[in-house]
Amino acid sequence: MKIYSCLTVCPQCDGVYRRRPYTANRTALCKRCQAVLWRSDGAGIARILPLSLAAAITFFIACVCPVMSVSFHGIHNEVTLWQAAWPPSLGQRFPLLALCTAFLLIFAPALQITLTIWLLLFARYRRRAPGFAMWMKTLLWLRPWSMIEVGVLGFLVAAVKLSSLLDVAPGPGGWALAVSLVLIVIITHHDLRPLWAIEPPRRAGAQAGDEPDAGETQICGCDVCGLVSALPTNDGDSRCPRCASRLTRHRPPGDARSWALLSAAVIFYIPANVLPVMYTSLFGRGSESTIMAGVIEFWRGGSYGIAAIIFIASVVIPCMKFLALGLLLITTRRHSGWARRERTRLYRITEWIGSWSMLDVVVVAVISALVQFHALSEAEPRAGIVFFALVVILTMLSALSFDPRRIWEGDK
Repeated sequence: MKIYSCLTVCPQCDGVYRRRPYTANRTALCKRCQAVLWRSDGAGIARILPLSLAAAITFFIACVCPVMSVSFHGIHNEVTLWQAAWPPSLGQRFPLLALCTAFLLIFAPALQITLTIWLLLFARYRRRAPGFAMWMKTLLWLRPWSMIEVGVLGFLVAAVKLSSLLDVAPGPGGWALAVSLVLIVIITHHDLRPLWAIEPPRRAGAQAGDEPDAGETQICGCDVCGLVSALPTNDGDSRCPRCASRLTRHRPPGDARSWALLSAAVIFYIPANVLPVMYTSLFGRGSESTIMAGVIEFWRGGSYGIAAIIFIASVVIPCMKFLALGLLLITTRRHSGWARRERTRLYRITEWIGSWSMLDVVVVAVISALVQFHALSEAEPRAGIVFFALVVILTMLSALSFDPRRIWEGDK
């Protein structure tokens, strides 16, 4: 199999380009769909490695030190990031949802930081870490599921919601969480794909080439490591010479799976809005609230910004994802050449905003962990929040199942 290290293939439209050397503060975009081909922000291993270590320290502090505390009639309660991700009331009533929030807010960011440190420690000495290919694939898979930014916004919304009834104060873990958010954003922005070039491909039959010859077999870019290879003439499965990922001549259609996931999300969205998401009790007087009831409560209380944020995250974004994914799936099935670049941009927006709908789930988890004052006041999650979490996860899976390269099929 021939490989072409001087070429790169756009991951969203299969456009082929000549790769140029990485230079500081440079981002290369695809001419057809404007997707990012590669990015170099000038932050090498010498800078990213200490930032990753600092992120690990601050994130650990946020997990063990109080992020937020509340006081009510002389009774004091505080919560760490771990306690907010897995509150007792949520763990007892809906353990699978508690496991989901713990993964999104704790395990995914922690694993992301740990793997980055592991890989960069060896890369500093121009070596590949043990299990390099597997850990790089894991980092790629973890990226959309690491939701620390949603967790920070969830704490802020919960603080505003509780400030009208309780005395709310940030803790040392809150400041550590804010710092770790900034550090993780910087680390995630850095492109780790150049680490694949530390060692050349070693698979049998791999030969380096400069340019594809006229009439040569179709070339294909690896979805994981980005290496460009020439596919063999037979229709059998091929493996990337560098990371052993599967290469295919024809993209397997994932429309049926995307449609199934999207349809299930639309169905679950109905009980998510009709059923209550949280129960609150104050001095023995309890009430249940839905998503829209929470938005109205914020609006009537004068917190217009928070009401707008929750309304956008819980109503506007899910509905927009339903419409956007439906439009993409319909036009792709009809092999429409209409507005290819705009549809690709719509897909990128849909994929990016997918995690922000998890805000309501995080707010319910934080409030359930904080408001536990026995007979005086308490808060508990209700079934509606489970359906809403399913809506968010299913729409994210539907977007990830959709291959944007199918938008450009037939384009020359």
